[in-house]
Amino acid sequence: MKYALIGMVLLCMTRLAPAQASNLWHYSTEDGLPGATVYRLTQSEEGYIWIATDYGLSRFDGHRFMNYDSELGLPGNEVIHMVLDQQDRIVFGSFSGKIACLHQNKFLQAENTDW
Repeated sequence: MKYALIGMVLLCMTRLAPAQASNLWHYSTEDGLPGATVYRLTQSEEGYIWIATDYGLSRFDGHRFMNYDSELGLPGNEVIHMVLDQQDRIVFGSFSGKIACLHQNKFLQAENTDW
């Protein structure tokens, strides 16, 4: 009986003791992310997190999302692949099969340029 009481007290104390705080955040479309399905993530030299989603591309600065879609020059809204090249340009591949890169804040599509 005595050991059962001590065990219950210890169990209650562990439930009340604070655990290590998690530093993970969960972002969703309610926070500004353009789509719920994320295909790729990468970080540029400037420190931006680039997120390829099913409804466009997003640049995250740690506070806000800046979203890009086909109206802003993406080859397609469903961005399924993304890599950094040797000049720190982000090259995107869309579900449509078209490729583009972001260079000096402009999207350059593969069929329009020599990059």
